Amino acid sequence: MPSLKAAVLALALAPASAAKTAEETDASWVHNNRDGLGCDWVAAWEPRCAVNGNVDGTPMLASDACMACNPEPKPEEPLSLIESMCPFLTTEFIAPGKPYCEDAFEQSPADVTKGAVGEKETAGDLIEVPYSSVGMCAANVHWHLGAEHYNKGTYDIPGEEWLQRQSEETRRRLAGAGTVPGFFCQGYDENDAKMTTEYDWQYCTDTHVGYTYEIHWPHTNAGPCGFMSDGLGGLFCTGLPTMVGVQGQVFVVVNDDLDGDGVSDSDGEYEWPRLIHGMVNEETADIAKYTGSSTGTSHNQEICSPYLVSWHVDRACNYVSASTMDNMCKTMKEVMGMKKDLYPHGSRELVDPKWVTDKPMTRKLKFGGTRKLRGSEE
Repeated sequence: MPSLKAAVLALALAPASAAKTAEETDASWVHNNRDGLGCDWVAAWEPRCAVNGNVDGTPMLASDACMACNPEPKPEEPLSLIESMCPFLTTEFIAPGKPYCEDAFEQSPADVTKGAVGEKETAGDLIEVPYSSVGMCAANVHWHLGAEHYNKGTYDIPGEEWLQRQSEETRRRLAGAGTVPGFFCQGYDENDAKMTTEYDWQYCTDTHVGYTYEIHWPHTNAGPCGFMSDGLGGLFCTGLPTMVGVQGQVFVVVNDDLDGDGVSDSDGEYEWPRLIHGMVNEETADIAKYTGSSTGTSHNQEICSPYLVSWHVDRACNYVSASTMDNMCKTMKEVMGMKKDLYPHGSRELVDPKWVTDKPMTRKLKFGGTRKLRGSEE
């Protein structure tokens, strides 16, 4: 007769042993006190997995014998590109909470008209040189419906007002998207086919010919150059950055392939093959430089952004071909694996001057000509 110690040991080991062979025990497990109740009865309600029963007289919990209580584990999903490349973001970075504006740093978007100035004491250090010259690379690219910033004489038409001038179909299209518009450029010509002929978009979504968009390129010194990801996570890829900046440039999308042969009818004047990498004509653009914040519609005049950003914003309205935009989206999707930034984001309302830096924005990277639309002021 086995000793008491051996019996106790056998009972202790039974569940673990049986759990490994659930397929064998499933059919033979029965309830201790109620005849006819087995694993089918357990499977009907998950809490029954805790019921005591037995397999051929050996005490055993239903959870150790019934396959319904031991589903196949889901295979682990492979790490995304950003998760595999950005150790700090995935293991240490904790996003800060959104502060009330009176407790926040200076904010964006601002009025960047020459001479405009805010009232908030400046907390950040401005990066006055091109970001690329100080080891910063673009970690993301995205665009907003209308310009988030405001510059009198170029992008200064309220988006809702501009859209009201368009056809009923256009207004319905925007209403369906539910996207908050910023400011639109002057110079739109309803008789100019390149501004009114829609493009056959293959990669960008909810993006339209004739519309104004402000493209943003967030830059960081804490990420691998040449790699982009959706959202702002890439700014914190390898650690907390010591420098964060955003290039902002405003474009009107035009269709310069009106005969559909795939060849630009404007000799490539509006094509920018490297648009994904950053601002075009940076060396000659009239750039407003100031310290502010991240933008987006989750912020307003009461709840502000916690991220301090150095901004370089082109004051001009520029043309960009629809094919350039769509090719940029193709690269974003097929090369960078981006899926969430292929459409225009809503625009944060222009920040009240009391939340804008009190330092002038008239400093430039380099003086020179700017590319303007018809109807803009010199």
